[in-house]
Amino acid sequence: MLRLREEQVDRAIRRGVTYLVGGLALMCLAFALPRGFKCGAITGFALTGLGLYGVMLKKWRTEPGLWMLALFLALVLGACYGFFAYGRYANLLVPQPANPPAAQPGWERILWSVDVGFAFVLFWRQVSLAFSLAILNWQWTRGSKRIRGVQGDRAT
Repeated sequence: MLRLREEQVDRAIRRGVTYLVGGLALMCLAFALPRGFKCGAITGFALTGLGLYGVMLKKWRTEPGLWMLALFLALVLGACYGFFAYGRYANLLVPQPANPPAAQPGWERILWSVDVGFAFVLFWRQVSLAFSLAILNWQWTRGSKRIRGVQGDRAT
């Protein structure tokens, strides 16, 4: 289900600061952990992106044009997530050199895959939130202008 209901959008917007702080803490934790236990950087980035939606789009019901910001955030954060995921899985697409580097331990690969999996779920939530915000903001602001009689030079 791509489109969220208004209650779900409001809930995600209200929790924006929590998502933002939690994502930043998770990214810091991922960089503070010793090698072999590093996990959560990509998930923290995706959670921070979800928090950005909540912080930046609080006035989605009243301010026209926020649908463009929601779509812009989806494109930028999607490109960043794609870059991170490509950096990890590029070796599957590019031919290996004659002397490949030493393989990572199995545990680290599993942690990385779990991290990317959680981040993908959060990114899907971002896409559905951006899509829903774009549609709902367009409808709310366009409808309110029509009700007030501001649309065009015609009197309503």
